[in-house]
Amino acid sequence: MRMHSLLPRWRLFGALLPVPVLAIAAFSFPTFHAAGLSWWPVFIFAGPTLLSVLLSVEMQRCAIGFDDAGIYYRAVGYRVTAPWNGVELRQGGTKPTVLVSTGDRRFVSWLGFLHAVLALFMPARAGRAASATAFIPLHAFPEAATHDFMEQFAAARSVDAG
Repeated sequence: MRMHSLLPRWRLFGALLPVPVLAIAAFSFPTFHAAGLSWWPVFIFAGPTLLSVLLSVEMQRCAIGFDDAGIYYRAVGYRVTAPWNGVELRQGGTKPTVLVSTGDRRFVSWLGFLHAVLALFMPARAGRAASATAFIPLHAFPEAATHDFMEQFAAARSVDAG
């Protein structure tokens, strides 16, 4: 199975995610230091910095692949594996999207933990977040990925119909 990575502009966006958090921390440090609270930026920005670095690394690892068995998608914080009969193509203008109706969706440990916490306090939002994992944006991947998907999808549909 050949895996296709995100388009370079999306990978660059992911690489730059920690920059705004670190910039805000750097610009606010002199104010905290002048007030005698030099350690406060560490406590305030440690969580957001860690999360932005984690998201950045995960975004660099995003990929999509196809084979005779179905589709495999690795996204930020979760993975989706679905057979071809559990996949539907949605054309939204020039942005094709794949909707996964049946398949295996798994959160990675850190997002699974955050999702569980969200489910405790806001169950409706947790349900919407879980259902958002059913959408795969083909437009975020190179044309070769979209072309491979269309070929495999058409072949799988013709086998199902025949």
